[in-house]
Amino acid sequence: MSPTNRSHPANRCPGCLIRPDLCFCDRITPLQLDTRVVIVMHATELKLTTNTASLAQACLPNSHLRVRGLPGGAPCLDDLAPGAAPGSRIMLFPHGDAQLLTPELAASLPKPLTLVVTDGTWRQAAKTTRREPVLATMPCVKLPPGPLSEYRLRNEPAPHMVCTFEAIARALGIIEGPEVQATLEEVFRTKVRRTLWSRGILQFEAKQRGEVPRYPG
Repeated sequence: MSPTNRSHPANRCPGCLIRPDLCFCDRITPLQLDTRVVIVMHATELKLTTNTASLAQACLPNSHLRVRGLPGGAPCLDDLAPGAAPGSRIMLFPHGDAQLLTPELAASLPKPLTLVVTDGTWRQAAKTTRREPVLATMPCVKLPPGPLSEYRLRNEPAPHMVCTFEAIARALGIIEGPEVQATLEEVFRTKVRRTLWSRGILQFEAKQRGEVPRYPG
């Protein structure tokens, strides 16, 4: 790969994975939460700058990343939450038998909670939940209906689906409170806006509307 390629790591901020002139690391406020988030990522996501799990890690110091699909086999996931109280680990995935995640349900579970989220394509995420025995033992929860995704960097399979970061933000909004969700979503919008700017999409859309392109906030 040429060192002048825009996707080359040398041309990206190591923190927010965007061009240095568009860096938004100063907008990231780490949130110290009681809820522990464990992201089980498929290995193919590691090299994608559109992946949002790394942003979740930057925002949530109490989060952990496990990677599946690496050469040599998947890592052991049995210690996703060592020492966690029985029933305090829940997996976020919209299986048919998943319980609706509500403030009442969250309040009824042992604390501190561990929220396990699979990351990858929807097909990869579904396979992960079936193939990892430890995940099969966890109660599964799903998000209530909400606004459409604001993630314009990839196409979701269906309009009601959201990306990993949005799912984490909405789940933590239910578990930890709406202020947490609002803080996470503002950082997320910044990432989306600045990535679209780096691709020239915001400038093009503004010109199509007869407007002067504005540098994204």
